[in-house]
Amino acid sequence: MMNRERYDWLWQRDSREAVVAALAKLEDGPEREAFYVRAVEVTQRWRPSLARFLSEAYVDEFYMKTEPFGPGVAPNGEVLRVLARTYEQEGALEMAEWVCEIALSNEITADGLGEGFAGWLERIQQKRAVFAGRG
Repeated sequence: MMNRERYDWLWQRDSREAVVAALAKLEDGPEREAFYVRAVEVTQRWRPSLARFLSEAYVDEFYMKTEPFGPGVAPNGEVLRVLARTYEQEGALEMAEWVCEIALSNEITADGLGEGFAGWLERIQQKRAVFAGRG
C-alpha cells in the first residue's frame, strides 16, 4: 500500500499531465485506488478542477475494468461524494444523480454529510423536477 504522503508534492502542481503520468506507473489495484482517494482528499478544496478530473477518472475505471481495485472492492464513497457535489454545484444535476445511483448500486449509503446518497438523490431529483417545470 502506498505511503499517504508519497505523492503530496504532485497535487501542489495542479498538473493533470503529471498526475496521469504518475498514475500510469501504478499497476496494483489497491495502490491505484489509494492514489485516487488521497488525490481527491487533498485537492478537493484548493484544486477543485483537478479533484473533479481525478474523480471522473476513478469512476471511469469501474466501467472499463472488472473489479479494478481488487475483488469485491466497491467505489470509494468519499470520491463519489466529491464528484456528486461538484456536479451539483455546477448545475449538472443529471450527472450528480448518476453518481448517487452509482453509490447506491454499490451499497454505499452514507455520504459523510448526514442525508446519505439516497436523500441526496431525492433532493437532486426534486431540483431537476423544479427546473423542468420552469422550462
